Amino acid sequence: MLDRQIKILIIDDSPEDRMIFRRYLQRNSSNSYQFYEAKTGEEALTRYEETRPDCILLDYGLPDMTGIMFLQHLQQLPHPPMTAVIILTGSGDEEIAVNAMKQGVQDYLIKDNITPQILQHACLNAIGKMELLQQLHQQNESFRILAENSPDIITRIDQNLRYMYANPAIALLTGLAPERFPGKTNQELGLSPDNSQVWEQTLAEVITSKQAQTIEYPVQAQGSTHYCQTRFVPEFDTQQNVVSILGFTRDITQYREQIQSKDDFISLVSHELRTPLTVTKANIQLAMRLLKKMPGKAQPGELQPALDQIITLLQRAVHRLGLQNRLINDLLDVARLQRSKIEIQATPHNLLDVVQEVVEDQRANAVNRTIELDLSTVSSPPLVNIDQNRIGQVIDNYITNALKYSDKTEPVMVGVNEEPEQVKVWVKDRGRGLSEQDQERIWNRFYQVQTSSSSGLGLGLYICQALIALHGGTVGIESALGEGSTFWFRLPLIEAA
Repeated sequence: MLDRQIKILIIDDSPEDRMIFRRYLQRNSSNSYQFYEAKTGEEALTRYEETRPDCILLDYGLPDMTGIMFLQHLQQLPHPPMTAVIILTGSGDEEIAVNAMKQGVQDYLIKDNITPQILQHACLNAIGKMELLQQLHQQNESFRILAENSPDIITRIDQNLRYMYANPAIALLTGLAPERFPGKTNQELGLSPDNSQVWEQTLAEVITSKQAQTIEYPVQAQGSTHYCQTRFVPEFDTQQNVVSILGFTRDITQYREQIQSKDDFISLVSHELRTPLTVTKANIQLAMRLLKKMPGKAQPGELQPALDQIITLLQRAVHRLGLQNRLINDLLDVARLQRSKIEIQATPHNLLDVVQEVVEDQRANAVNRTIELDLSTVSSPPLVNIDQNRIGQVIDNYITNALKYSDKTEPVMVGVNEEPEQVKVWVKDRGRGLSEQDQERIWNRFYQVQTSSSSGLGLGLYICQALIALHGGTVGIESALGEGSTFWFRLPLIEAA
């Protein structure tokens, strides 16, 4: 049932047949109809322009032309219609039906076999098909407008890895007109053999896995090397079979250059700052040793308060320099990670020893804070293949953050749990907790939770995640606002011999 009046154009030179068709359709009380009639093809073309009907009932044998000729004239109108058409004839010639279907007819009925139910069903079915075709046409038109005006390359590829479509942007990168692509593969178009192989392998994976894939690769274009990123997205039929693949390609050369420039800057600044900081730290430490060795010639109470104050100030300076040095190390680690040049010297270790060592160091540095260590669930030493310094760096970062973002009166808890084939290390605080949005972004580079105690560069957790990933492990967080946070990581255990 349609929720509007259905406009029907009946084209037939027989008044009796036109009347019968009207009556057949009017028996369907569920729908309302508006009928228009024409006796000849020429009259019908005029009536069509005037009425723009939803469905045409077309007699094949008109006095001035055949039904096929009428359809051809209809398609030549300034704005070709998308109207449902049903061919009606007294002949059962299947050739007529085949020719009619080629012209876009939705159905074919033999007059002698028509009943009210058959005609009603045929009209509604034909109109439904045409509405779906109109929606598809609108979607395709929207896709065409988007693709042809997109600065990115958009392609559609079939299951045989041949192009079905390529938008105009592809000419800028390949030097080939988009019209040359349909029906051909990358190799047939003479594109880079190496890139063509990567494309074909990735496309085959998309078809097999039914999952989107992204690749990056260099392209020689306009006399220089460009870097492209292509995202392949599978398209499915109603049976969830991959029928084609959409490709979205973007020139990321400028983006890569910006990343490289930023990483170069980070590396340069880090090295330029490290040298004076190292010298300053050494001088301060020497001054502290000299002050401590000064003979106590002065009378009690004369110099000692001043010396104590100097020592305290120098200790604070050393602490601040340590923080500054940590920031620089973070910058260097980020630069190494971006270049995949960070080195992991993994050897077998008892993870409990690493955790205990970091906890003792933190207790020594934060004498006014309580750091609890829970090893009660560990029944045997968890052996892991790790770079001790790097895993210690992660644990230290977790504890430092817990101390930083929780009240000084609240303890920080550190624990180790045994799990099947892996071990979990966790650090829990009783701070303000994190929102769901913060939890999703906390591992991103340069991201910082906005609090009154925010400081640093927002690199620590990003580096922690990367270091744990290099060890084949995972990281995570459990948190709720007002209930504190638990940061954890898991590492695979060394298989028992």
